[in-house]
Amino acid sequence: MVEATELDDAAIVRATSVLATAVLVMDDATRILWANRSAESTFAPPGGTVVGTSAIDYVHPDDLGLAVAATELLASIDPDRFEQEGTIPAVYRLRTGDGSYGTFEIDGRLARGLNPADPDAVLTVTAVNNASRLESVTTIIGHIAAGDPSARTVATLVAANTSEQPVRLAAVTWTDDDGARRTELGLVPGELAESDHPDDPWNRAAATGEPILVRFDDLRPELRPVAEGAGVAVCVAVAVPDPGGGDPACIIGWAPTEHTASTVLVRVQRSMVPLLTLALERRHHLRRLTQAATRDALTGLHNRRELLDRLAAMHEAGECPTLLFCDLDGFKEVNDTYGHAAGDQVLAAVADRLVAATRGTDVTARLGGDEFAVVLTDGGDPEVATTLADRVLSALAEPIGCRTDGGVVEVRVGASIGIAIPGPGGTVTPKELLVAADAAMYQAKRAGTNRHHIVELAADATPA
Repeated sequence: MVEATELDDAAIVRATSVLATAVLVMDDATRILWANRSAESTFAPPGGTVVGTSAIDYVHPDDLGLAVAATELLASIDPDRFEQEGTIPAVYRLRTGDGSYGTFEIDGRLARGLNPADPDAVLTVTAVNNASRLESVTTIIGHIAAGDPSARTVATLVAANTSEQPVRLAAVTWTDDDGARRTELGLVPGELAESDHPDDPWNRAAATGEPILVRFDDLRPELRPVAEGAGVAVCVAVAVPDPGGGDPACIIGWAPTEHTASTVLVRVQRSMVPLLTLALERRHHLRRLTQAATRDALTGLHNRRELLDRLAAMHEAGECPTLLFCDLDGFKEVNDTYGHAAGDQVLAAVADRLVAATRGTDVTARLGGDEFAVVLTDGGDPEVATTLADRVLSALAEPIGCRTDGGVVEVRVGASIGIAIPGPGGTVTPKELLVAADAAMYQAKRAGTNRHHIVELAADATPA
């Protein structure tokens, strides 16, 4: 942890990148490690100091929920990415040195100081007198903390920055939670945010990653009458990277006059970019948590829990899926001969071939060890099931190259597949389906390697 005595005003101002009335440094427990003179004069009681106190203690009781949510968000964000690209913006009522409360905008960044492994939060605090700003930022932070759909967060962000001087109009283009590219226009005409012309500011910003500022005379001729009709003359576009590696989002701000160009850029960068960055980071973090809970870490397939959850959902909906239970033949010999690293390579290759051999509607999963499963969601047609099982067996019969200490070796594995098909006129529980498919797999294994065996369950029958 960086000690307070190791910090000075110049270093802190450089770390924040933004000049502010008050500057403080706090650790991950919200303890204030350092404060500049402006912070002390604003928040310290007469004869006292803010250093050593908790930053949370200065927050108005009604704003504590927002402060805690923002702190939790900071803890969930990757420090490396956040230090380079993000801030934690918020507006709080804070207790000042005379005991009264004022409204302040806080801009937070991570600074590694003298200990790169343990960054501290550098907070710049500026007084504001805008109740609607407090309400909108509180709402946006609430959406982000709750993991609400990104469309809701983006819509609130755009609405909060529309007709909010110096920005007249605001829009955001981003990749929605379903993977589709969308634009939240607010009051912006579509031509001023949605065109795919490479010379338009938003496309240039997305392509270069650099903020783009374009005045009226530099707009494409086709855009000028639209801009004039909307009462705007300056466009600012700022790209916001997607932490998941997808296309960047882009914030588009329009201002009514050219002399406000620089202030529009500052407003977009300080007020909109931090919030959208935080929303995208939060979404990425939640997706990683979901993937860890539902996906097999080695193969990327669904895990056993997710498979059972899907089967349960289908059962509740009255659907009758077919289940293929695959157990590898010869896998133990690979592990014993070449080691577990080679075995992991085989399991990953099997997963890839399983996905390639099945259809887009099928659900593939690794149940554990060398056991895999495929759910056919389109009913119980024995011919379809056996055709797919044959395709899986053919795919798995091909040799697999494995890297070992002695070089690349080719290994072969096979599979025994049990197929369980619900009988006509009824459904069976996920447990019944899994038990039946497992038993059918052992029937196939007893008959020899690289085989499948099929069983059809009578309605409401429970396998032994």
